[in-house]
Amino acid sequence: MTKTPETLDWGAQSALLTKYISPDIISQWGKQKGTKWLADLRAEVIAGESVLRETPEGLVRSVSVTRIYVLYNHPTRGPLASVEDRQEFKDGLPTRQRALNCISEKLLPQEKRNPRRGAIRALKEEIGLGGVEEERLIEVDILSIKEDSHSYPGLVTEYIIYRFSLNLEDEEFEKMRLQEEQGNTVTLFVWRKKN
Repeated sequence: MTKTPETLDWGAQSALLTKYISPDIISQWGKQKGTKWLADLRAEVIAGESVLRETPEGLVRSVSVTRIYVLYNHPTRGPLASVEDRQEFKDGLPTRQRALNCISEKLLPQEKRNPRRGAIRALKEEIGLGGVEEERLIEVDILSIKEDSHSYPGLVTEYIIYRFSLNLEDEEFEKMRLQEEQGNTVTLFVWRKKN
């Protein structure tokens, strides 16, 4: 079988990483506010959420992401938008303020051909909304952004972002979970007046 970037193992990806990024820089990951550990990158690569690839400009981490703008027309408060307010860390690291106005999740390899499936998974995992039909997701646009990674300083990351919006029904608004626990991180969501 020919290996594509999606099927490369961690050994090959790790060799690329150490070819381009100094061990001194990598050793600081996870120790600075807002950064992740090398073990987190390894888990992303093994899961197929991130792929490291060589380009003429150097090493690039490729990540496909879905973002869902979750909206609700409240009967008394008017139009509201769900916002990822902050992340709290169980290991005592300082709280990270987010103010991200959407649900955001990396796509798995099998979701890259149909990003709506990733959006449906994100809604279920992040805020507990299972059973949302793909047809209810309104496609907003697709963006491509290349920047230095906030999670892994020194590693350029290219994000392909599939953006959708979803208008909640009353029952979904009532049962939506406003916090998600994942490993060491608790992510908290709030409702804010939509601009």
